[in-house]
Amino acid sequence: MIDYVLVDSSFKEHINKCRSFPRADVRSDHQLVFCNIQMALGHAMKSNCMKPKRYNLEKLKDPMEQKTYEEEVTRRLLTENQNVQAHQKIRLAVCGAADDLLSNNITTKKPWIGADTMKLVEERGKVKRLKHQSPEKEELYRDLCRKVKKSARRDKRRWLEDSGRVL
Repeated sequence: MIDYVLVDSSFKEHINKCRSFPRADVRSDHQLVFCNIQMALGHAMKSNCMKPKRYNLEKLKDPMEQKTYEEEVTRRLLTENQNVQAHQKIRLAVCGAADDLLSNNITTKKPWIGADTMKLVEERGKVKRLKHQSPEKEELYRDLCRKVKKSARRDKRRWLEDSGRVL
């Protein structure tokens, strides 16, 4: 009896060696077939886990902001639920105060991008998640992409003009 290794044609090039062992003791009327397959594994899919929150710690360099933050943490420690453990109480107070006072405004590596462009980028990101729901939202997304590009070009032109005046 002839035994085969069935492989999809797309994987045919990954087979290095294939042979049968007719004398193998497998207590069957079939022969043992051995096949070497060599292929690279694909990249692991990223999970949809949330990114850790980033806080603008530069704000704490300002003494007024630092004092406000300390007062907020103290207030939250005194008013937090008494039923939670001490480490959870501290974590909730510190993270809650940071969420309220040290919220991270999106910063860019490019110094010329202005606040209005960053607002457009945020809005475009929200619409991007919904663009597959309807043709209108897809058109809105394309429109926002055009506005972001136009605004970024305008910001860069202004920044270059201003930096040219400084020199």
